[in-house]
Amino acid sequence: MSMDVKNKKTALGDDAEIYTYNENMSTRDKLKGKSIKEKWEFFKQYYLLKVLGITIAAVFVLSLILTVVRPRKQCMIYVVSSDNAVTEEEKAAIKAAMTERLITNPKKQEIIFDDNFYFLTDEYRAYQRYMVYNTVGQITVSILPEEVFRDMVVNNQFKPISDVIPSDLFSKLADKMAISATKDEDGNMIENSEKAYGLILNDCPLFKDVDYSENVVLAVNSTGGSDGAAKTLIDFLFNK
Repeated sequence: MSMDVKNKKTALGDDAEIYTYNENMSTRDKLKGKSIKEKWEFFKQYYLLKVLGITIAAVFVLSLILTVVRPRKQCMIYVVSSDNAVTEEEKAAIKAAMTERLITNPKKQEIIFDDNFYFLTDEYRAYQRYMVYNTVGQITVSILPEEVFRDMVVNNQFKPISDVIPSDLFSKLADKMAISATKDEDGNMIENSEKAYGLILNDCPLFKDVDYSENVVLAVNSTGGSDGAAKTLIDFLFNK
């Protein structure tokens, strides 16, 4: 069925030359010599919706292809820091060192340092996000104020340091250990469960010049799975 252009309601007057019916004229001929306003009205009337539809469909398809086809980078180590326990200079030094030691293909691998946690000032939101990340095994290492570390360690959030580093390094760092007991499933403290679950960083080369009001503790997350990366970070911090 052909369109009745002569009887069609338009934004221009019915006598506008651009709507003079001539099915043998091409669109280019119809627009030849017309004003910008007339050309724009013609475009809106006959092509705008089609162009928008095609554009939206193309963007959707492209987005879908990129999401499915483009591979996600492999996270070699995910470090969480909270409540400004790590300065920007320390953060940059850690990222540079871990990139040098762990990254072999920058296009496919990455280091993540997430310091957007504030347990001391926004406790509910910080714990909610942290527990989700820790449950799915995303966090490798946490660097926390000792107060936050003590609150978490009793709930079995971290691995014993002796399970992560070799015995000779463990002995070397004996005076840096943060010792704690843990709780059972009913929330009761387990007798004789004291172990070193953290390393106090205040005296290590990277942190020793920073004046902290309390100890800063490094702990290896129990669900992180990458003990090798955690050991690499510990080696860097204490053997720098």
